[in-house]
Amino acid sequence: MGVEAKDIILAERYRNNLGTFSPEELSGIMEKSACIVGLGGLGGHACQTLARFGIGSLTLIDGDVFEESNLNRQVFSTEDNLGVNKALAAAAGAIDRDRSVILAANSRDVEQARKSGMKESLVDRLLLNDKRIDGLIEGINIVIKQEDPIGKVQIGWTLPNGLQIEKVTVPMGVAAIIYESRPNVTADCAALAYKSGCSILLRGSSSALESNKALVRSIKTGLAEGGGIADAVALAESGSRDEVDVILNKQPGIRLLKYLRVVFLHPDHTVNTVYV
Repeated sequence: MGVEAKDIILAERYRNNLGTFSPEELSGIMEKSACIVGLGGLGGHACQTLARFGIGSLTLIDGDVFEESNLNRQVFSTEDNLGVNKALAAAAGAIDRDRSVILAANSRDVEQARKSGMKESLVDRLLLNDKRIDGLIEGINIVIKQEDPIGKVQIGWTLPNGLQIEKVTVPMGVAAIIYESRPNVTADCAALAYKSGCSILLRGSSSALESNKALVRSIKTGLAEGGGIADAVALAESGSRDEVDVILNKQPGIRLLKYLRVVFLHPDHTVNTVYV
């Protein structure tokens, strides 16, 4: 018996593919996996095409940085990101590409917040729009243009016997952050952690859960498309306050969890305070 379109659990973004593929073919694509080694002129476009078709999973391998020779052949390469990590550039590009999905998820959070009686001043902190998505992407671009913080010699000296000793910056490991209902912090912290060579567990407010899920999906997809490590970014997404207790009790593997006040000043002049 054939598969009908109504019987396929299909994300809205893939439904237009029904004009190109039959329901049976779409169902088959969703169950397939692919591995692409090298995201150059062919690989970069191939991974985007497969992602747009709705393939079940992609494994992408490319740890390179953008070079001038990439400008005419790689999907996310521009004059502004030469020499930067492909994975973070691709993450920013994925958020831009998926902005309609992210805004739709955010609208569900905003609708629920208003139904629950949240003050409009707090709803505004939760709200995303095209301008704020642009600012979010710009924030990632600012991070990826910064000097690589890993492997820097902070101080060094030589002992009388000739032995050289150096203090070198290294990744901290796995970080966790608990923050309020501004979904833009999700992208800020993911980019900062990835840039510093760390994995990160994100736990935002339950009022921004749908927004954060959409953002993290895009970030992870982008990291993979850029040949990075998608699983370096994770979201605590049950919405239960028990997650906070688990994180605060420092589950094995979480190396950085401090009560630190971090202030983010965004392009629209809003200020966000985060405690981790």
